[in-house]
Amino acid sequence: MQVVESPDFVRQDNRPVVLAIGSFDGLYLGHQKIIDTTIDIANRKNLVSGVYSFYPHPLKVIKPDTAPPQLITEERKVEKLKCLGVDYYFQQHFTDEFSRISFHDFIKNILLDKINTGYVVVGEDFRFGHRAEGKKQQLLEYGKKLDFEVSIMSAYEIEGKKVSSSLIRRLIQKGKVEEVPRFLGENYSIKGTVIHGAGRGRKLGYPTANLKLLTEYVLPLPGVYAGYTHFRNKKYRALASLGYNPTFSPRQEYSIEIHVLDLSQNIYGREISFEFVEFLRPEKKFNEVQKLKEQIEKDILYTREILC
Repeated sequence: MQVVESPDFVRQDNRPVVLAIGSFDGLYLGHQKIIDTTIDIANRKNLVSGVYSFYPHPLKVIKPDTAPPQLITEERKVEKLKCLGVDYYFQQHFTDEFSRISFHDFIKNILLDKINTGYVVVGEDFRFGHRAEGKKQQLLEYGKKLDFEVSIMSAYEIEGKKVSSSLIRRLIQKGKVEEVPRFLGENYSIKGTVIHGAGRGRKLGYPTANLKLLTEYVLPLPGVYAGYTHFRNKKYRALASLGYNPTFSPRQEYSIEIHVLDLSQNIYGREISFEFVEFLRPEKKFNEVQKLKEQIEKDILYTREILC
């Protein structure tokens, strides 16, 4: 897959593109269905497949106070698109100036003139252009007028429940990480740089890696989670404690501390990710440090058992 950036979208192969358009802010199963359909159409018509999306998320520019926290980084988005088998990722840098482009100019100047789009695939909630003036009906009308085909995909549902980024965010925020994979298609994960913390975990005998996140992720409910840490292309069983460390002092800043099992090397300053598998327990204040140590040991034993 080739990443082609705005404003010029220069590529060597200028064959018409079957293009999926959307924010694709989680690349969950509904998004994947749109992209799989795009690839199938491209294969049948002997064209190339592409995904047109935005960086940063449009609301970060238009209404930053209401912009949702992220499910994936842009880096992870590119990785997932490669795995899905797309030929091109057309990355639109979303700016205030771009947000004012009309729907007509978007279709004519970008989709047709710059990208050479021959077929468009979107979800049923498609909106685009200044003040969201472009909706699916307008897209269909422009397709007939300017000679490109359009497919509008119905909402993706599982057991009668519409799958959406908002649904997945709510599950994460409630700590229901076990339910996320059936909508997202994989476990929810976060990535960051390991920084020095207060060192309490090491003093307790359970050293932790304090994580400074790479982006503004959706944050799970405070508590302890079992999962996997990924470091240098290897996967290790681990526990993540998220919250405010109530045992040691009242209402500290929210922190993410990861105890990696069976990894002894120094990882300070390195990037690692944590993949959430199961919520173990809510955050709790212990009156005695010994009681905390006993609980941590139970958490470790249970994590080894469920991730054996």
